[in-house]
Amino acid sequence: MKKMVPKDVICYLFPSPDQDIVEIAISARIMPEPGVLARISRILAKHNIRILALNFSSRNERRFIIAFIDISKSDITLNELIDEIRNLGFVDDVLVKEKKVNKVIIDGLGYPMTSGCGEVDMILINRDSFSELISRLYEEWRDAGASFMFHQGKALGAEDARMFLRYLAGGVEKDAIREILNIILAYGWGIPEVVSLRDDVIVVRIYNSFEALRMKFKMGEPMCFFIKGYIIGLLSTLLGIEIADAEEIKCIAKGDEYCEFRIPLRGKY
Repeated sequence: MKKMVPKDVICYLFPSPDQDIVEIAISARIMPEPGVLARISRILAKHNIRILALNFSSRNERRFIIAFIDISKSDITLNELIDEIRNLGFVDDVLVKEKKVNKVIIDGLGYPMTSGCGEVDMILINRDSFSELISRLYEEWRDAGASFMFHQGKALGAEDARMFLRYLAGGVEKDAIREILNIILAYGWGIPEVVSLRDDVIVVRIYNSFEALRMKFKMGEPMCFFIKGYIIGLLSTLLGIEIADAEEIKCIAKGDEYCEFRIPLRGKY
């Protein structure tokens, strides 16, 4: 697998007793020269304020920053900090949420949650909890549960493909297929690897599939019905062909190192 770094989503933080955590949300306009984030960061550093988590996003000419910061060693008050940031010519507003509970602070300033610079509304769910939910669904409903998750995945894959097609002028080439399959990683579902992309078949490998996480080494058959459906829906819509099914030839649920899918393409490439 290629090297990557962790991607922490701003949701909540469990501070240590010596930290004084504050959440700030800043609305700003772009400047003639790049540097919105740099200038705000310099103010925080100047006053000995540490950034513990940060999200920076763009919507057209607007810039938005949400951050958890530690002001325990700051040389100015919180109100003075807010005033200094607001006095920057490109800043429109600064919102603040102070920690109310000693052991935790939860994001209360960032909504709606989006991706693609506001293109798509998103939600978050704990991976282990969702994996456990799917595991119970398959255990209690068996074939009916598997069929339900497959068709939900297929519908979601098709919907995502329609979104990508709005921006892919000139058709979908092999490099686009490889890139778009990274959506599985971006969603946190697993780490995709395109093993083979031939005229008649695509072979996709998924490491750390969230769907099979709770069933790892416990089953005698592949169990990634949702992800299989998603890949089929995604590729069918992107390529404009009907892919009736795919074969999951390996799965961590049955003891393999990774999950692997073989998807027939009927000579698309």
